[in-house]
Amino acid sequence: LDSRSGGMQKSDLTIIAADSSQGKTAFAMSIVMNAALKGASCAIYSMEMKKEQLTARIMAMQSGVSSSSILYKKLTAQQYDMIDRGIGKITGTKIYFDDRSTSSIDNIISSIRTLKLKYDIDGAVVDYLQMLSVNMKNANDEKLMAECARRLKNLAKEMNIWIIALSQLSRSNDNPEPNKDRLRSSGQINEAADNTILIYRPEVYGKYYKEPFQ
Repeated sequence: LDSRSGGMQKSDLTIIAADSSQGKTAFAMSIVMNAALKGASCAIYSMEMKKEQLTARIMAMQSGVSSSSILYKKLTAQQYDMIDRGIGKITGTKIYFDDRSTSSIDNIISSIRTLKLKYDIDGAVVDYLQMLSVNMKNANDEKLMAECARRLKNLAKEMNIWIIALSQLSRSNDNPEPNKDRLRSSGQINEAADNTILIYRPEVYGKYYKEPFQ
């Protein structure tokens, strides 16, 4: 990712978009984990997962034990050892969760400002745009999503941090291959972003990668 895009640069808004269950959150968490292991401070806001679930995903990445096993299953002695080694790798990393923040874009922006002042965070992840609420009367979904993206971009520039925002794609039964025109609710999301990353797992649909992605 660093070699292709220059990595996460301060003041940039990066959109990660895909259909449901394609790995958006896992990819974003991987970026955060790699950044944190190199000394960056990061904040994570999820409308779908609690901090315990996100932490289990981080531990799974480092230990090789699945997050579902960590959360819900009886672990073997070997798995305990694997998790213990994984915890050793992430001890001291600076990843912050704010469960007090609701889906309100105002609350999330306020929390990011606070964490920047308190912990000097380098970046933040918002999962995901279509679940954010915006205080705009008589506005359709397209305008609401465009407003969210613009405000996150302005915040990234003002706070001099990078922000990753996840986004759903509109469904396309005829051709599931992602493209920027399928950004759900608003094409203006892409206009506000410095980078847009589309995730595609063709095997989910019984398809194969086309050129030049083979």
